Order: sequence, then structure tokens, then C-alpha cells
Amino acid sequence: MNYTENNGLYELRSAIAEYYKERHGVKIEPENVVVTIGAMEGLFLSLLLILDAGDKILLPDPGYPNYTSESILVGAEPIYYSLDSNFHPNISDIATQAKKSKALIINTPNNPTGAVYPKNVLKEIAEIAKENSLVVISDETYENIIFEKKHHTMLKFDDIRDNLIVVNSFSKSVAITGLRLGFIILPDGLSEITSKIQENIIASPPAMIQKAAVSLLENYKKITRKVTQKLKKNKDALLKKLHKLPKISYAPPKGGFYLFLNVSEYYSSSYKFAMDLIRAKRVAVTPGIGFGKNGEGYVRISYSSSYEEVLEGAKRIVEFLKEGGDKLAQQN
Repeated sequence: MNYTENNGLYELRSAIAEYYKERHGVKIEPENVVVTIGAMEGLFLSLLLILDAGDKILLPDPGYPNYTSESILVGAEPIYYSLDSNFHPNISDIATQAKKSKALIINTPNNPTGAVYPKNVLKEIAEIAKENSLVVISDETYENIIFEKKHHTMLKFDDIRDNLIVVNSFSKSVAITGLRLGFIILPDGLSEITSKIQENIIASPPAMIQKAAVSLLENYKKITRKVTQKLKKNKDALLKKLHKLPKISYAPPKGGFYLFLNVSEYYSSSYKFAMDLIRAKRVAVTPGIGFGKNGEGYVRISYSSSYEEVLEGAKRIVEFLKEGGDKLAQQN
């Protein structure tokens, strides 16, 4: 197969535009879409497009750590906004820091917390962005993994469409993480610039994977339904097991495939908890401190593996804490 256009196959970009019309009722043109090597490259392209060295960018804390590393990589200065008890963005925090920032990243459904932001929260963010001429990068890679209510895309807020980039991916919704295919949706007029940047990074995404993605989009409802049903079953089983521990707490995940578990009643260090758990019980979780200082006291649990593995992992976590945690780890 030959190279495709730098921005991706027109056939695929048209299919993505049609998907957004059907899925969200919003109109975008194929020219607004750039196909990328996963959402990670899409995020990096977005930052290259909008940030100059020294610009400040608002990031969530806790939040996906690559937001910080990629921002630093392009020479920007990360500053952070907090989340409330439901793991929704702290609006007053964003409003306070918006005037000194050039851009803002939001992520719904959220990694690492599993939160899905309600429409009123997104509307308030859109209003702050418009008032302060903030560029919003909305990471919506988990948009089709929803257990309750619904996902709202930032594209529904017309007032900020000129200052909005949406990052999305085929990795999560249709479970093809290893094939590395994503896309970004840009304001009018940025496609030509992005094409030149893309030429110097990857030339173009692999043609064969793009062809496959057209077919996946045509069947996305069936595929995402199966993925979500599996993950909901895993989530429910995990939470049922963890209910046996009276001192843990969490905000129930509304989407994605992560649980952000508060273990601060057992451990003051999330890193020590994770290390002791893997030594004692061979169960891997991610320390909350890895997602920012506000993540300390939590660990992220992924329930995207098989049902049997999720059950076994939850069982071992319960055993670990009931048997003494750090003392058990010292014996192994």
C-alpha cells in the first residue's frame, strides 16, 4: 500500500465526521480531522500547534501524567487545577488561573478517576475559556465506555469551537490499543499547518490500519457495546469484593476502566502501598502520586483484564489489607 495524505485517508476522515454527526449530533468537516498514531501523538501535535516556549497550560491534578511530560517537552510550563470530591474539575480553581494561562486540558471520561463530567461542568469551563481566550484541549478517548448517564463532547459548545481541539482514539472504545490509531479535531484553518508538522514526525499513519478503522467505525455501536458490557461486569465484581474493606473509599467510576481507590486509612504513601502489594500478592496497581500531588493517598486499579483476573486481583487486595499489608510484604 502507498502513503496516505499526511492528515490521513480522506475516506477515514469522512467516516469520522459522519460518526460525530450520528453519535453527537455535531457537524464537522473531514478537513477538520487529522488522523494520528494514537491519541498520544494527537495530543503532542495539539500542543505543538498552540503553545510557544514559556506559555502556561492548565492541567488536572490528579491527571494523566503524560499531559505534564508532553507540555514540558514542547517548552510550556504546566500549572494545575484541582478536582472536587466527585473528581470533577474545580471550576473556581480554573477561573482563578485562567487569566495567566494559554491553554487548558480536560479529560472526560477521566483517567485515572473514572469520572464523567456532567454537561453543566463542561458549560462552565467553556464559558471561562471563552472569556479568557483559552484554548481547550478535550481528551475524550474513553467516550464510548460509559456506565451511567452520558458523555458530552465539548464540540457541542459552538462558542469555543474556534479555540477547541478534541483528542480521540480507536484504542479504548474498540479495544485496539496496540494498533496505535487516533485522531484530533481542529478548528477551521489549522489542517494545512498540521499536515506540515505531521510530515516531519510520521509522514502519515499506516494505510492498512486506517482502512480497518473505516470498517470499525461502521460497526462501532456493536463493538463498543460489547467492550462496555465486559468492563461493567468487571467493575461491579471489583467493587463488590472491595466492599469487604471498611476503611477504603472511592467515587464509583462512571466511565473508562479505572478505579481511583483511597487507601490513606491504611497507608500514607501510595508508592509504598503499591510496592508492598506487588511484593506480597503479585498484584500491580499504580501509585496515585504518579498522577500529581493531589493523587497521594490513592491508587489506580485497572479492571480491563479478564473477569477472572479482576476477581483474583480484588481478592488478593482484600487479603493483603486484612492480613496486615506492610507486615505481610516484609515476610515475602
